[in-house]
Amino acid sequence: KHWKPRYYLGLIFWSRNNLPRARELFAACGEPDFSAFYASRAALLQGETFAGDLRKAAQLNPAEWRYGKTLVNYFIEKKNYPEALATAKEYKTRFPQDFRISMLLAKALLLNKQYKACSDLLDKTTILPYEGATDGRQLYREAWLMQAVQQLQQHNYKAALSSIGKSRLWPERLGVGKPYDEEIDGRLENYLEGVCYEQTKRTDLSLKKWNEVLSYNNKFNNV
Repeated sequence: KHWKPRYYLGLIFWSRNNLPRARELFAACGEPDFSAFYASRAALLQGETFAGDLRKAAQLNPAEWRYGKTLVNYFIEKKNYPEALATAKEYKTRFPQDFRISMLLAKALLLNKQYKACSDLLDKTTILPYEGATDGRQLYREAWLMQAVQQLQQHNYKAALSSIGKSRLWPERLGVGKPYDEEIDGRLENYLEGVCYEQTKRTDLSLKKWNEVLSYNNKFNNV
């Protein structure tokens, strides 16, 4: 009568891709006092109970940051950006020194168009290097470029040029090294700088920037 044999058997059927039988066994488990069960059920069912199951898992095991990460990514996937931001802030309070949670919060801030808050957070975050660790720098670049766009709309071209300049930087604390210059795709930065120069009547500089966009040729993967 115990729920554990059903739970473990359900995992086995799931591993063999027999999802209907796995779901039957999970449904027969009731509501056990075990966080991993709810995290597993959320992943298995992928339905309307996903968020509720993850919240239950987090309630049972508040020391596990992965439940928060999965929940934030779920809300982002569903384009529920306000809920993603609220959840990311909650987990940032719980795990203030965890760079993975800080990156999640930065992404949620970006998606909620809080660009300055995103760049301010990344300025205080140190991301440990890992294979393929480009997310932090991508967030940093986009946060500064979007601030530049806002400043362009406000006709604050000096501030926009400053923001574009910051978007070109590769801070070491963001967990990824700077590639060779010829491997970096700076067309968007050049285009926005060209707009700034055009609006401030520096036509020679704007043409120079736009010609750099047109003449771009990168035989490497774009970075």
